[in-house]
Amino acid sequence: MNGKPKKVTITPVTIGPDNVDEHIDKCKSNRGKNRKHVNTWIRAIKKGNFRDGGLIFADEKGLYDDAQHRLAALKMTNYTALFYIVAGLDRTTLNMTVDSGKKRTNTDRLAAKNVRYANLICPSIEEIIDLSDPWRKSTSMLLPDEVLSFYDRNAKELDSLAQAYYGYEDIPPRYLIAFQFIFTKINSAKADQFFKGITHRQLLKKGEPLFAFYEMLGTQTVINSEKAQLKRYIRNGIIIAWNAHLKGDVMDSMEPTERYITLEGTAGILDPDFDAESNGGEGEGGEGADEEGADEEAEEVHA
Repeated sequence: MNGKPKKVTITPVTIGPDNVDEHIDKCKSNRGKNRKHVNTWIRAIKKGNFRDGGLIFADEKGLYDDAQHRLAALKMTNYTALFYIVAGLDRTTLNMTVDSGKKRTNTDRLAAKNVRYANLICPSIEEIIDLSDPWRKSTSMLLPDEVLSFYDRNAKELDSLAQAYYGYEDIPPRYLIAFQFIFTKINSAKADQFFKGITHRQLLKKGEPLFAFYEMLGTQTVINSEKAQLKRYIRNGIIIAWNAHLKGDVMDSMEPTERYITLEGTAGILDPDFDAESNGGEGEGGEGADEEGADEEAEEVHA
């Protein structure tokens, strides 16, 4: 052991409208505030996923090394929560404690629940939320409680879809799971027809949107694309094909695009309490957490 043991205290503190400002004033050493990160915690509060008992680390002077985003969310929502203040560590030790080590991912958490296809189901859940929840575009990450509770509510369906599409070629299985989950909620009969075309593509005919989609996958633009581009071409192509299929449109061809495509038919499944303007929404111009490593970036939950 190097040096004398430090006297560390753990104190439960209830923080709400009456005292949140005095705690925010103790966050002077934190990094710059990020509105999307604040929105992550606002969203958690509004959806019932803000967990009491979170830790706040304080140095020997009582200044907080984290928590500014959580406290800002409390202030903006007039919410009250219980925290445990861990105090007495010096600044260097705090920086090493809060920022070091490999974060546990949401996939790790699902796997710990003995979910067989956790490495496929977790990114599929993130795709589902990205596509169907307008909150997602205004936040920086998905909190573990939301992913785990989503799985618990839909375990049977997600397990079945994961088993059906595990190892599927041409289209990343997480897209198939996410899209079938959502499309079924939009229109189950149309969804059944659509995914029959995917699993029995030899039955597709010219003029059907999925036929145009598969032809698009065979173009040189798609074949020669980088991995990230390819994923966007596939993701957007499925949405374009679904939008046309939902309306009964004929489609002779499809151009590959990286432009964000709005999924149609989701009005009935969106969060009715979402207010894009007041929550820093960015409209429909983002790809959500579509890139590799999206699950990793969603794990730093103490900032």
